Parts: sequence; C-alpha cells; structure tokens
Amino acid sequence: MSDLPTPRLQAPEGAWDSHIHILDPRFPPIAEAVYQPPVATAADYRAVQRRLGLHKALVIQSSTHGTNHDCLLDAIAQLGGGTRGVGMVAADVAPAELRRLTEGGVRGARCLMTPGGVLSWQDVPKLAARIQEFSWHTNIQMRGSTFPERFETIAALPGRVVIDHMGLFSRPIAPDHPEVGYLLRLLDTGRVWVKLSAPYGGGIMGPPPFTAAWPLARALVRHAPERLVWGSDWPNTFMTQVYKLPPGDPALLLDLLLDWADDDATRRRILVDNPEALFGA
Repeated sequence: MSDLPTPRLQAPEGAWDSHIHILDPRFPPIAEAVYQPPVATAADYRAVQRRLGLHKALVIQSSTHGTNHDCLLDAIAQLGGGTRGVGMVAADVAPAELRRLTEGGVRGARCLMTPGGVLSWQDVPKLAARIQEFSWHTNIQMRGSTFPERFETIAALPGRVVIDHMGLFSRPIAPDHPEVGYLLRLLDTGRVWVKLSAPYGGGIMGPPPFTAAWPLARALVRHAPERLVWGSDWPNTFMTQVYKLPPGDPALLLDLLLDWADDDATRRRILVDNPEALFGA
C-alpha cells in the first residue's frame, strides 16, 4: 500500500466508510452465487482504512454468502473499533437470529432487489416492520429506473431507510429527470438516507473519476446533505467482474467528495455525523 497515493481529502476524526464488503476465502460462497468473489479480507481492508485515514466501517453482507453471516460477523469482530454490519436475512428470519446478529454488530437488513437477493418487494414491508424491534434500518439496493413504481412502498416503510449507490441509475441522468425526482422526494420524508457510493452506476459512467455521475452526486449534496453517507464499495466487485471496468482506487473515490461537497462542514456531516447517527449505536 505504501506505493499508492494518499487521498487529497484529509478525513476528519471518526470518519466512516459506509459500504464495504469482506470476502474471505475461509468462508466459501454459496452454490448459487451470481459471481465468484475475489479475495478481500478484513486485514486487506484495514490497510485501506489506514491509508484513507478512516476510522469506522459498515460491512455489507455479500450476496455470495446468501443468508449465512459467518463471514460478516467475523469481519465485524476483526475490524473492531465500532464497526457495524448490514445482514441479508429472509422475510421469515427467526427473532433469535435477529437478536444474534444484533449482538454481533449488525444494524440493518439488506434488501438486494437486483440479482443475488433473497427478498421480493412483497417481503420488504413485512421485514422492515419486524426489524424495528432491534432498531435496524432497511438498506435497499435497487435500479433507479424503478423508483416511480416503488416510491409508495418505500415511502410507507417504518423506521429508517438507506438507499444504496446514489439510487443505482444505469445511465448518466440529469438531476431534473423525473426518476431522480422520486429519489429526492424520498429524502424529503426525513426518514430516508442515500449513499454516495458506486459512482460507476450501472457500469456506463465511464472510467474513473466517473464524471457522468457528478451532476447527480452534486444535486444530492445540495438537496439534503444531512441525509447522505459516503461509501467506497470496496473491493468494487461488481465494477470489475460484472461491468468489466478498472477498479476505482479508494483514495480517488474519497477525493470525489472534494468535487461533490463545497466545504469541510458538509464533508464532515457526510463522513462522520450522519453515519454515526445511523449506524453507530
């Protein structure tokens, strides 16, 4: 890591990376995994964390492990220091399993509405209601083109909701596009947050630094900086294996906040205050 550039952005004390995956070969993928995971261990990420000056992380359950959370819980324990996780549980998950995951540091349920998920849209409201007992948030990854048809469902969910990857629009999109309007309306509910992560979007945002995604990112920051968090999406598996793009250097991805947010106070809010309120308890 010593030969790699350090980020230009000096992360404030307590900064979070709010979207990473740990893919440790000690925990094999499920038979029906949609892709073959690379090696991305907790030790590997700790080196990234040190290089970027980050302090806390939200580990997202990989679809390659399905509903087996052994790798996730191991990663949370290894990284320590307030690390939290998002699990991927079935709609009929037992209360005892939710309790076990909570004790292991899990603070959210992953609703992966793209290939590799375990839930239908009919399952999401039921699961969102069940996890309120454990103070979890509902973490949704979905295609941006489906916001118009799913808006009412998401807006009616109880508790806190986090939308992955700036809405995961599969094309460069203007901030005044009606599909973006639905995402902004969700932010306006005061219960929905969005991750400034995966600026390669649906794979056609070009090579780093993904400038086609900048207008959307800037619009989100202008609209509701108090409900945004940042994530590296390390190790950028879909980017390299599904979209066949070169990996985004984590330092470059962090530095994008210098172009998306105009001042240190806003960047601190996105990197520290918002994720601490969402995941830190």
